[in-house]
Amino acid sequence: MAVGRDKTGLNVKGKNEWAWTWQTQQVTLIGLSESRGAQAVSDYFPKGFERAVLVHDSWAAQLNTPAKAHQLSVAHLL
Repeated sequence: MAVGRDKTGLNVKGKNEWAWTWQTQQVTLIGLSESRGAQAVSDYFPKGFERAVLVHDSWAAQLNTPAKAHQLSVAHLL
């Protein structure tokens, strides 16, 4: 299984926060966090993705997330 993920900054009531997304072919999860770091990932997925390939942009928070394997996203390969 592959899990794609990304993050984007947004303003919530005058405060900078991050919208994190994780998606598979079946589901999408969008979570808000004050953190752009690994804490945001571990808050939602404390065990990481031990049975999945994590597709991402090589941000350190993702590179340090436990996963079966890591893959750079196509957009970042281009």
